[in-house]
Amino acid sequence: MASTSGASSSSSLPSWPPALTQHQIASLSAQATDYALSHGIVYRPQGSPPSSTHVHHAPLSLFPSPFPRSAFTEAIRLQPILNELYATVALDGAFLAKVIGGNVAKVDDFTRRLWGIYEEVYEDDNGAETGAHWHLGLFRSDYLLHSDSSSPSSPPSIRQVEFNTISSSFGPLCTKVGEMHRFLLDQTSYYDAAPEILNEPSLPRNTALTVLVNGLAAAHRVYARTCKNWTRHSLRILFIVQESERNAFDQRWIEYELLRAHGIKSLRRTFDNLVTQPDAISIGSCPAWHDPRQIIYVPLEGQNVRDHRCPEISVVYWRAGYTPDDYKSEKHWQLRQALEDTAAIKCPSVPLQLAGAKKVQQVLSEPGIVEEMLPKRSKEEIKALRATWSDLYPLDDSKLGTEGYRLAMEESERFVMKPQREGGGNNVYRSEIPRALRRMEERDARGGAGRDLDSVKQESEPEGPPSSSSSSKRRSSRNTAKTTTTVSAADSSTPREREGYILMELISPPSGLGNYLIRPPSASSSSSSVVKVEDSAGSAQTIPTPHSEKLTAAECRLSPDVVSELGVYGCALFSPYTKEFVDEVFSDVTPEEEERAKKRTCWWESSVDDAKNHGEYDGDETEEERAKSGGLRAPYLLRTKGRESDEGGVAVGFSVVDSVVLVD
Repeated sequence: MASTSGASSSSSLPSWPPALTQHQIASLSAQATDYALSHGIVYRPQGSPPSSTHVHHAPLSLFPSPFPRSAFTEAIRLQPILNELYATVALDGAFLAKVIGGNVAKVDDFTRRLWGIYEEVYEDDNGAETGAHWHLGLFRSDYLLHSDSSSPSSPPSIRQVEFNTISSSFGPLCTKVGEMHRFLLDQTSYYDAAPEILNEPSLPRNTALTVLVNGLAAAHRVYARTCKNWTRHSLRILFIVQESERNAFDQRWIEYELLRAHGIKSLRRTFDNLVTQPDAISIGSCPAWHDPRQIIYVPLEGQNVRDHRCPEISVVYWRAGYTPDDYKSEKHWQLRQALEDTAAIKCPSVPLQLAGAKKVQQVLSEPGIVEEMLPKRSKEEIKALRATWSDLYPLDDSKLGTEGYRLAMEESERFVMKPQREGGGNNVYRSEIPRALRRMEERDARGGAGRDLDSVKQESEPEGPPSSSSSSKRRSSRNTAKTTTTVSAADSSTPREREGYILMELISPPSGLGNYLIRPPSASSSSSSVVKVEDSAGSAQTIPTPHSEKLTAAECRLSPDVVSELGVYGCALFSPYTKEFVDEVFSDVTPEEEERAKKRTCWWESSVDDAKNHGEYDGDETEEERAKSGGLRAPYLLRTKGRESDEGGVAVGFSVVDSVVLVD
């Protein structure tokens, strides 16, 4: 979470949270933490490495947080348009070459390496696009509420923070936190606090886990259909994860649901394990002699990779690979390229990962770009989409970039400066922006353009916080120079480091909302529940309340001014294949199966369930439960933090996992 400016009041949101006694808060907190531990809303504790036998509950909110119903439904309504937009970007080689290859890749080493893989796998010797790969995007579009200071009586609207195309996390945990809040309401009625707000129809069912699982299952089915002429192996989905992953259970729920709902098995391997362990993975030629694509095999534990029972991989699901830290050696890059050039469907593919760059977000906001990308979308749809975007500026030599640089130096308090980097903690805020830009200019003068950007944020803050692919063999010599050349400072075409950043106007979330934020107890906690509130001067006051069962209690802190970030999940499974090919894939199924499969796998279909009439993403929800919830279901994330923090990642400790209570 990022991109927030000062508070703005809004009359359309209620005073929050409702008033309860300390004993009621302690009881709710104990029930919430027990529910979380009983239902897998958990994290591994910090450690080097983290323990594999102990867990903490994930940071939680005690109450669901109010969110305007109109803003929530608008975010859901726009998600299919965004799915189509970013799928279109991923298939547009000329656009990527201009925005990524001709811009960001020249100043950001990480993007440069990804772009090199794109050139190897998706272009021929003449630079023309080649191949007809399937791509799976499990997206998340993140928003903050924005209050317009020029119109204080207007209800807050949504402003997009970013669009995530790789490792969009917390869908499963947020699904279960929504169920936890529903349990507390059913079990305690929240002690009749604010019954006009806290009621079943105001708590939408969260379908994020189902949407993510259905997307992976759809890709698996497409692979199974296309490889039916050659494969004699069992098919599995490969999860590639980071080492020492504390958020493993958010990923595990997807594995479990794939098996439960679809009968699809999966394998879980760390990126490092695949690179360093002998015979951890094999990439070989397709058994069909006429098919040039490579096939991935990953053995089970105790199995030889040459065993005919060794699983074949249908989908590569990346929950790693989005940060330079994941690529610890050249072999990691070689494996990423080798995997990219296989028949398995990648989630995401390299083009989709590049499409999620912040520079793409900025370019799409320029006049006429979206209209060109989405010619079949109506003017009203495009207008509604653009209404969610803040002012975005490049930092290059264009007219818009020159204005962006001026604003960054002269009006920096209004802005955040963002690199292309995923993972949080890389943005530069407000008064630190001019200092960061001056340091970039100093490095440019020394010939530092094209270096990695990790040190930019550190310097702007005084203290604180195996290649076996056939196409790579064909084209490796052509692109080696492209991925290793460093431009000298004397060259007039040398890009400046700041061109790897964008400038974004800060969003102004409404004020007046608080919540109790529950975190695991510290090592020094006793059997007293730590209920922290703010006194009239805004200072934290700790009020010990004994745990009714004499247990070490969680820390439950009242944060009187919080900001919530909404993320909406979407799914797109698409390719440049012709419609005739797609028809052929499903040629041997019944008409009913074909229609259902195409609905989930055609180019721009979203798995977003945005209204009352689509039942296929409801899981085990009964008709009675559906009626109680008012029929509103949507795949979303809500994470909430104190306003004092610019960053907002749950994994790095800034935010808690939350759910929405809709208000009119």
